[in-house]
Amino acid sequence: MKNVGLNNVNISNTGENTGGVTGVLVGGVVENCFVTGTVQGGHRTGGIVGRIAGNAILRNSYTNCIVTGNGYTGGITGAVFDTAAITRCYSMGTVTQTSTSLAGLIPDSGGITGYMNNSPTVNNCVALITLMRSYYNGNNRVGRILGYRNASTGTHVNNYARSDMEVYHSMVVLIGSIVSDKDQKEGESINSTEWESQLWWSGTVGFDFSNVWEWDNAASLPRLRGFAAGQHN
Repeated sequence: MKNVGLNNVNISNTGENTGGVTGVLVGGVVENCFVTGTVQGGHRTGGIVGRIAGNAILRNSYTNCIVTGNGYTGGITGAVFDTAAITRCYSMGTVTQTSTSLAGLIPDSGGITGYMNNSPTVNNCVALITLMRSYYNGNNRVGRILGYRNASTGTHVNNYARSDMEVYHSMVVLIGSIVSDKDQKEGESINSTEWESQLWWSGTVGFDFSNVWEWDNAASLPRLRGFAAGQHN
């Protein structure tokens, strides 16, 4: 699936696996997609895909969404499994995870993905969401890039997050516990001087502005090529 742009969606689902483009991706590729609007679901909810597994790839896509889930919840995808990969994606908007207990729907939430298991990869991604909120009382299940990684060989490398993102667990703001590191669950902190620079995107996270992306001067952010003027939001 490629070259899908969805503006001002209003998706609501009480069941599992909710995404702005698709609920489940097992194998295959989703690329060059964007979603704006509201995505609300149950367990495994993401701005683009709810659950990614197998050897699936999600790349060169972005969201500007209000994402709310009850369980694994993320700005791009709720959860990623097996050898699936997420690369060169960015998220904007907000992420809220409403589960309060580890006994039921696991309360993992992140700016890119809520949960990783087995051997997936999350690389060269950027979380520009303004608010990350979890109702679970445990800060090890929420993160600017990744909420929680199960004991596995999966990797998350060269990821970045806005330094002024508000991150809450059980409505308590996390400040001192956030460690800036591009190869860890919080990602490396960046400010607007960096994310509003096309050179930063191409040089630091490898966005291809010759074939895939173009620079939106009005928004000072990357946008996807191939969409008519006014379709991006």
